[in-house]
Amino acid sequence: MGGKYSRGEERRPLGFPGFSALCCCQKKNREETPLGFCDIKAPRSNPSFGRDDPAYLDMTYFPDNDLHMAACAGDLPFVRLYFTLGKYEVNHRDKENRNAMHFACFYGHLELVIYLWRRGCEINVCDNHNITPLMKAVQSWEDKIVCFLLEHHANLHIKDSMGNTALHYAVYSGNSATAARLLQYGADIEERTKVRITLLRN
Repeated sequence: MGGKYSRGEERRPLGFPGFSALCCCQKKNREETPLGFCDIKAPRSNPSFGRDDPAYLDMTYFPDNDLHMAACAGDLPFVRLYFTLGKYEVNHRDKENRNAMHFACFYGHLELVIYLWRRGCEINVCDNHNITPLMKAVQSWEDKIVCFLLEHHANLHIKDSMGNTALHYAVYSGNSATAARLLQYGADIEERTKVRITLLRN
């Protein structure tokens, strides 16, 4: 038998605020301005990843186990309980190679991110597409989490499988404040993706 967040193959996590809205945001906005910045005005609405736009960059991010379901919900007591009972290790990975930090960052649970970090959860872990928790926090406009990760040595030079860095995620999603923050921490604005696109186009 599973725990509080067990689910069948076809079920999806619906029990926490904002999840329904997230599920409605799967359409991509492919319109580009001359510099590749998209016209996004608010967090988590129709991300555009320039010419890359791979399917794995969809905003929906579904867990497949109780620990990651609790991380999505920001349910710190249950995350603690799973660790106390020894049901999961702090760096437990799912089939996509994601750990709890990926989910906590994506869904904006700063308190849980801090707890996981204190427990030794990896912040530079890469999933099957080489996406890090920092990239997911940037993609979701979770600026406080981005600041925490940067202050605790998140690697902003890691590239995903298409060659995008965290700075690419900030620019493609229209988050200029986070892009500026990443640049302050040493992000390279001339870094090229696998299709040879830089953030500064000639």
